[in-house]
This record gives sequence, structure tokens and C-alpha cells, in this order.
Amino acid sequence: MRGARMGHKVDRVYPAVNSQLVPVTKLVQSFMEHKTITCPDCGADFLFTKGEQEYYALKQLSDPKRCKGCRAARREQKPATASVGR
Repeated sequence: MRGARMGHKVDRVYPAVNSQLVPVTKLVQSFMEHKTITCPDCGADFLFTKGEQEYYALKQLSDPKRCKGCRAARREQKPATASVGR
């Protein structure tokens, strides 16, 4: 990218789709479909929506493995960590 070498900031890459520039997030959204995932803890199927997938991708998180209920239960089982003061 020529601008980056010359000291200019390059914020985003906009790939050309049908000769129009499209923000990467919109391009990724167009290929996403709702996913059905099976929770390994309770065996229930849960829906991982397009909106959730976009949020997870934006935050660079991996797809969830457990349903919301099992994730909440698992968080409660973890021992509370003591905060260290200054």
C-alpha cells in the first residue's frame, strides 16, 4: 500500500465487488448465515446469529462452544479472583 509507505494512515481495506468498493465488514456479513451449534455440556442446540457472528469477528473472538445458560453456570463455578490494590 503506497500510502502506508509514505507515512499516511491506511484505516481499512475496501475490496472491489462488482467494481464498487465495499467495507470488509459488509462483505463478511453478506456471506454469513445463522449457525446452529450443539452445546457440549447440556447437548442443547443453540443459534449463533449473524449479528452475534459479526460481533465475535469484530472483537476477534472464537465461536462459542456452550449455550448461554451453560456459559453463565460455568462462570459462576469459577472462584472469584481477588483484586490487588496499589
